[in-house]
Amino acid sequence: EPGILFKGMAATFDKTKGGDFKGTFQFNIQDGNQDQYYITINNGKCVTHEGETQEADVIINTPFTTWASISTGEISGQDALNQGLYTVEGNIGHLLKFNEIFGRNN
Repeated sequence: EPGILFKGMAATFDKTKGGDFKGTFQFNIQDGNQDQYYITINNGKCVTHEGETQEADVIINTPFTTWASISTGEISGQDALNQGLYTVEGNIGHLLKFNEIFGRNN
């Protein structure tokens, strides 16, 4: 369920790694019912929203199965991107920071 996954991401936000970071990430799910979510990070808070924003720093176009695999650590975000499993538009520096904030340490 995409909504649960993206809301769960906000719950795993690491304030120590992302405390002064500010960014908005749009996720366009490309399978199922074409869901859209965006995550805003600002002032040490991370919030998930349903829908689309025009304020996105980064737009991630991904099948839900791919992002679920990244979230569970089955594949790294970088490897999935290199394999063309999802596409990114916008500020790549923000994407790297996103990976740091939400990255798995195992």
